[in-house]
Amino acid sequence: MNEFYQMPLFLKLKVRDIEKSKEWYTNVLNFNSVFDFPDTEGTTAMTHLRGAKYQDLMLIKDKKANSTDSVIINLFSNDIHSIYQAALDNKTIIIQEPTVQPWNAKELTIKDLDGYIFTKLNFRKPTFSEVGGMKCFFLYRTYVFVVYCE
Repeated sequence: MNEFYQMPLFLKLKVRDIEKSKEWYTNVLNFNSVFDFPDTEGTTAMTHLRGAKYQDLMLIKDKKANSTDSVIINLFSNDIHSIYQAALDNKTIIIQEPTVQPWNAKELTIKDLDGYIFTKLNFRKPTFSEVGGMKCFFLYRTYVFVVYCE
């Protein structure tokens, strides 16, 4: 059963084929369907999908949908490698394979069926690095990027 809560932030993405997109988000990103909103003909006009709590997407049917690469959607995952394998199995465009970044995250960047770019990330243990002769502590969490230098 889905938990219903007020969503402090969510994305609405226009997609050309809502059923294929819904299948891709389910198979590749492990999202689940919360609710489908029908149009006047009884077909799905919008579908509400959810990954983890507060990872909500609304897919909206639009035959003329056109994505842009100026927005990258980041989602946290505890199992980035199974997402990577699912992306390969579903012939998803891989922009970047799972890669450890300097900000203590392992990231996988992929494109969905309509060209939207998603980065799935997994956090690593914080480390100290030398930056301009100073020791700096990098910590990246879901919404906050912290750099502390001595």
